[in-house]
Amino acid sequence: MPNPNDRNGQKSLPTLVVVYAFGSASATQIVAAARGLCDIVLLADRSEPYVAEQFPLMLELASVIDATDRDEAEVLGEVTALAPSGVTTFADDKVELAARLARACGVVGHSEDTVEVVTDKLCQRRRLTEAGVEATRFAAIAGPGDVAAAAAEVGFPAVLKPRRGNGARNTRLVESEADCELAVTEVHGEETRGLLLEEALTGIGIRDEVHADYVSVESLSQDGGITTLCVTGRFPMAPPMRETGMIVPAALPDAEAERVVALERAILRALGVRDGLSHTEFKLTADGPRLIEVNARLGGPIGHLTKLALGIDVVRMGLLVALGQRVEVPPPSWRGVAFNRAVPPPLGVSEVVSVKPLAELRGLPGVVFCNQRVRPGDRVDSRRGERDMLATVVGLTESHEELLAINAAAERAAERMCR
Repeated sequence: MPNPNDRNGQKSLPTLVVVYAFGSASATQIVAAARGLCDIVLLADRSEPYVAEQFPLMLELASVIDATDRDEAEVLGEVTALAPSGVTTFADDKVELAARLARACGVVGHSEDTVEVVTDKLCQRRRLTEAGVEATRFAAIAGPGDVAAAAAEVGFPAVLKPRRGNGARNTRLVESEADCELAVTEVHGEETRGLLLEEALTGIGIRDEVHADYVSVESLSQDGGITTLCVTGRFPMAPPMRETGMIVPAALPDAEAERVVALERAILRALGVRDGLSHTEFKLTADGPRLIEVNARLGGPIGHLTKLALGIDVVRMGLLVALGQRVEVPPPSWRGVAFNRAVPPPLGVSEVVSVKPLAELRGLPGVVFCNQRVRPGDRVDSRRGERDMLATVVGLTESHEELLAINAAAERAAERMCR
């Protein structure tokens, strides 16, 4: 692949390699954010269904390194030959690879130690317990034989989740040892890196049925300094434990938001996060905020939502940090309440029968766009979490109260779309 910095022999913009996968900011977002700043090279593997679907568009938008059926050493050689000024990712599954490539290229990126504690939930819990930042009970589970010991350590109810994973894939609330053993038997073959059992945190809720009892903090770290971009609220989860969307800003009193942000900063420092975007989730409990997990990347649709609600381009900020350039974050000036409401298939259904119910969602006040993700006849499985959503609705309202209609319409659409 030709070096995008070599145009008729003249040096132009710096090159930035973005490792691309499911869950990332879109290729369109990334290229638009890079305009006038850098030349984007997308690195992706077409064996991943999402990448295969997006690949033609990726080729239209940017230079692409196709990693399909190639070993990492070969890909590394192609990346280093470009002499990029930065390497980054917006996808959870690619944080580890992006960090290795960044180290090989001598550019800004996470250390090997930091990567381990932000991608492996067991290592993350251990580090935070050692640092005295968090005290959530947890235990590792490699297979059904570990359930009894883990149950004795953690107790019930508890949450079973993959040590490495995102999007609520194979995440279950388990109420007893028998329940846990059944869940582990069902999923441990898919989770070759093991499972984590941790105590279920009891939330206190925020205000009404639209706002769930957990939030996240979106931050930008630069050379160890942390800037808070926003505190993000959540729509209620769909069973068994599927996230259904984000709300910017969260409907949270200032004092509570400050407690969440203070804990988030202590956690990022304990994990050694020095550069890049982060998305840290917290349960709101009677004893104050408690950590759910830390992710060293942009949180899902936060790029869209912060642009709608604040007029800032968080994706561009992430690119700037990866290039080693200083980012000045303006003080918040809210334009409204931005939302991203996913439409998950109900439990027990397996097939999409109609997409017509999405018309109601598209017509609601404040809706900017509705991304239909399925067609009639498609098979769906609620166990796949965010990867099997029916649609996603994004918009901007004047108040949190207006989200009631959005939430109710999404639930009606899900019931009518599947069987």
